[in-house]
Amino acid sequence: MKPFFILLLIASYIPSALTQILEEVIVDAARIPLSVIQAPFAIDRIEREQIVRAQTQLGLDESLASIPGLVLQNRFNFAQDLRISIRGFGARANFGIRGVKILVDGIPETLADGQGGIDSIDLTSIGSIEVLRGPSSSLYGNASGGVIHIESDFDRPDSGIEARLAIG
Repeated sequence: MKPFFILLLIASYIPSALTQILEEVIVDAARIPLSVIQAPFAIDRIEREQIVRAQTQLGLDESLASIPGLVLQNRFNFAQDLRISIRGFGARANFGIRGVKILVDGIPETLADGQGGIDSIDLTSIGSIEVLRGPSSSLYGNASGGVIHIESDFDRPDSGIEARLAIG
């Protein structure tokens, strides 16, 4: 018992200068340009040429219909927003978009409660759409089903006139 008290007494007099200073830790998110092969997620990318080809551009579901694992519903119910489900996430929502993060030029269109809306997106200004399928909450937050990242077309000229005609 005596050696324990002696060690306790000695330990209390150890100067604080012996404490170690740890190196600074820098954490970088993986939001860096990667090729599709290097990315740890299932990613599909749709370019502008594919978006406008034979599309009336009434809704985002026309452009995203060819992506596997992505289900879009309720396009013709104008009282409610489009329902998006990625690999089953968001399928049980009665309306709207749940469990899928929507980003437009890196700015979230998803509200804090997980409800997302795409009515405010100008479909004619879309340059590309990336759909990241699978859990990605660690990178984007509140994205258990996946992420739909819409990038604007910044390569278009500032001035000029563009006309479109849709019949039917």
